[in-house]
Amino acid sequence: MGLLKKGGHMSPASVLEFRQSTASQSERTGTERFRQVMHEELDKMIDRLAVVFDEGRRPSLAELSDMITEVRQEFLGSCLQHLVEEKYAQEADEESSPCPQCGKVWSKRRVARKKLETMQGPCELKRTWFYCTDCGQGFTPLDTVAEICRRERQFDVQKRCVKLAAQVPFACASEIFEDLTGQKVSDHFIHDIFEDVGAQACLEEVAPDAQEIERRIERVTAGKWRPILVVASDGAHLPTRPKARRDTKRGSGQYKEAKGFRIYLVSKDRIVHIASWHQIQNEEQFGIDLALAAQRIA
Repeated sequence: MGLLKKGGHMSPASVLEFRQSTASQSERTGTERFRQVMHEELDKMIDRLAVVFDEGRRPSLAELSDMITEVRQEFLGSCLQHLVEEKYAQEADEESSPCPQCGKVWSKRRVARKKLETMQGPCELKRTWFYCTDCGQGFTPLDTVAEICRRERQFDVQKRCVKLAAQVPFACASEIFEDLTGQKVSDHFIHDIFEDVGAQACLEEVAPDAQEIERRIERVTAGKWRPILVVASDGAHLPTRPKARRDTKRGSGQYKEAKGFRIYLVSKDRIVHIASWHQIQNEEQFGIDLALAAQRIA
């Protein structure tokens, strides 16, 4: 087709070409803005590191490494912030948006700031905030599309906290996390995240499969001597309180019994964990869970 028909009307093909060109130009502009602002952030990082040349003493290698870790957090956090601002500019500045529950369209109430803690470092985002009076809940399109957690510490931080907490006590996990990343995370936060994950997990996902259990048994088997398999069950009463909406009071609490079991191997010189599972449940469900673990060991 030609670019123009007689009478000056543009053909459909040429309209499509124009839109593609406009989108491509917008992407290039976003890339150029990001490149420019990151050059400025890099200069700030270099300025902070360059102070070592003004000091009279010479820092040790460990001190220089710690200094770079601290400065790097600010730089990478800024990098992440500008990436989100460019890639999700439309969602961050929307003037109207449908409620994710009922679909009714609402106008923005305000521009809200949100501080984030990620593995790359801290950052802060500005995005439009909406409120649905029918559903009684606020929402932000950017948080939904970019999968931003409501907590300040984001999912990448939470993921690593949970992996640490599965191996060591919460207080120890907090210390290890700070030593490895330079970021402080309290043992209370790790405990809360670990509980949240546990509430969504099921035994089939938590317990190792039969092949992994067999590998653990082989590792602690010495000649003809086989390790002793120990199965222990226990329970405790836990206080619970139902959650409530922001404008209502929480209901009265009550105690419920959590039942569970631990399965481990006792070898000549160490104890090897196989599986453990605890949750608020009745005796029937407890028996079902224990039978599932036994099937994988048998």
